Amino acid sequence: MQRPSIKHLPDPWRRAICDAAQKLGGRGFRAWIVGGAVRDLALGRIPKDADLTSAAPPEVVEELFEKTHAVGKALGTVRVFLSGTELEVTTFRREGKYRDGRHPQQVEWGGSVEEDARRRDFTSNALFLDPLTDEICDPTGGLADIEAGRLRCVGNPMERFAEDGLRILRLARFAARFDWAVEPATLAAAADGLAALRGVSAERVLAELQSMGDGERPARALDILLRCGALERLFPALKPSLEARCLAVERHSPDGSPVGVALFLALFFFPVDEGPGRAELEALRPSRVLTRTLEATWALTLRLQQALAEISLSRAARIRLVRSEVFRRAIHVLRAWQLLFDERELVRWEAFEAQLTQEERFPTPWLSGADLIALGVKPGPRYAAVLYAAEEHRLAGDHPSRETALAWLRGRVAEPD
Repeated sequence: MQRPSIKHLPDPWRRAICDAAQKLGGRGFRAWIVGGAVRDLALGRIPKDADLTSAAPPEVVEELFEKTHAVGKALGTVRVFLSGTELEVTTFRREGKYRDGRHPQQVEWGGSVEEDARRRDFTSNALFLDPLTDEICDPTGGLADIEAGRLRCVGNPMERFAEDGLRILRLARFAARFDWAVEPATLAAAADGLAALRGVSAERVLAELQSMGDGERPARALDILLRCGALERLFPALKPSLEARCLAVERHSPDGSPVGVALFLALFFFPVDEGPGRAELEALRPSRVLTRTLEATWALTLRLQQALAEISLSRAARIRLVRSEVFRRAIHVLRAWQLLFDERELVRWEAFEAQLTQEERFPTPWLSGADLIALGVKPGPRYAAVLYAAEEHRLAGDHPSRETALAWLRGRVAEPD
């Protein structure tokens, strides 16, 4: 751990943040870098973004800066574009009770850092850094918690989770990412406050899971959610297989390295024995692109499982399987779910895939539909079957030239149906 400092922020952020703070200061509003950026600086990490907060109302922020976008003005958030950099500038605020597990019923502009800190989720995210003086304000003891490797809610943890159930998922992600222990009272409150998950939209749950997959120690994040009961609450149909699903992620990433979104979801929601994994994932409303990727991964996983047991599989059939863009992902699912007949055979498949050139994977076809039409074969079932067979021979290396391919085609077309 190190002392957070504006000096550790790279340009152009540092310049933009200091310019914005000076503008706000010129109107009498002291500005602070807030939240995760200060935490990351304390950990010696480069923040992904940095936000500013002050007592300046949104209207004043819009007046001070030429280019703004009020993305959440009702909650005091204005997006500012300065020096080619985009910043979020928020207003200190006090919040009333939450009406829907996400939005407070009442918002009042606050006048101090201390008031603003009380509404935040975890002490490590309630840190404030003055970019002009490098002064740190730590109203909730966040730096001590970071030093101790401890994740703790601000104030009453039951109240924090009741305000927004997504914080239960964020707790698991942060504890895993930074390898922190969760304070016992905070973990107990998460287990007791699972009802708050009902108010969390499917899209927000999926976004958190995606962040876990892209983050460090994804298996630990799942383990925390498993132990506090959140996984069962979120995915009740998966209850009998939840431990196996978490174990699959652990097997793939025993060292805690990031898994990646698509593989993480493919591992966790794998439809074992055509079980409910697919349905639970669909309920999270993933994008069509992500859905197609996962479906392709699962289909290839099952096809590879069958192929590994087949004694004689043609070279062309093997190439068709390994040239898929999801081949490596499917291999990881096979291993993590222990669906292998023979690990040595899988290693041979991997070696086969690694040695193939791009031309061997997708050879330039010697024949086309025009060649079939020229020989009187019209589009239809036979047309498709002949083209497929032509590619089979091409992949197998049976046709070294277009001439040999055409000779084969004439003979094939002459055969009776």
